[in-house]
Amino acid sequence: MTFPEFISSVFFTINSFVFFQKAPEVLGAKTLFVTAENPKTSSSFTQKEEAEEEPIPYPVKEKEDPDLETGKTEMLRKGVDGKIIKKYLVTFWQGGEAGKTLIKATREEPIPEVVSVGTKVVWKEIDTPEGTRKYWKSIPHVWATSYDKSCEGCDEWTALGTRLDMGTCAVDPKVIKIWTEIFVPGYGLCHALDVGGAIKGGKIDVGFYDLHAQSAEVGWKGSHFTDIYLLDQPPK
Repeated sequence: MTFPEFISSVFFTINSFVFFQKAPEVLGAKTLFVTAENPKTSSSFTQKEEAEEEPIPYPVKEKEDPDLETGKTEMLRKGVDGKIIKKYLVTFWQGGEAGKTLIKATREEPIPEVVSVGTKVVWKEIDTPEGTRKYWKSIPHVWATSYDKSCEGCDEWTALGTRLDMGTCAVDPKVIKIWTEIFVPGYGLCHALDVGGAIKGGKIDVGFYDLHAQSAEVGWKGSHFTDIYLLDQPPK
């Protein structure tokens, strides 16, 4: 090969290299060149064990105590929540979780809380607008509301078929037995002769025939929290 032929060969090689480096851009090709700015990456699976806990709330057991006054309670044993421990084998792919398999589940049973509930009747006295009366149980912090025949869903008759007027109150029968006589401070005496969908738990609804006209007679101040007193003989 002569020297001119050698020089021509070198220029051809250089031009070919430059052309093919630019070919994808010029010709619209989709060839991928591996450069320092676009390195090949490698991926792999990894696995590890993980544990999850689900709490099991402890139940409450009540134990009647004939030596403890009615309405009072005492803690005999504090409850402890149980739990379910689940162990998983977790698989990761490219840094993200790809799946998990339950390996083992163990259960720790809760320890029930035990509460002593008094059943001993101790009669006490309280002053009412109608004189001193004896009561066997007080219920603290009761939400007391009022209603009359014109309230939504009401009429002149109670759920027991008696005429709605002062001296009638609506209660939750699960808390206060129907027909029970009750003293409500700020209202007076009433009998549990009615029920209501909104009267659940620690609530009482005192009755009027005409709330606007009669509330001033007893000095009723509207809805508020109060203690109430059960005057009748306790249920057997």
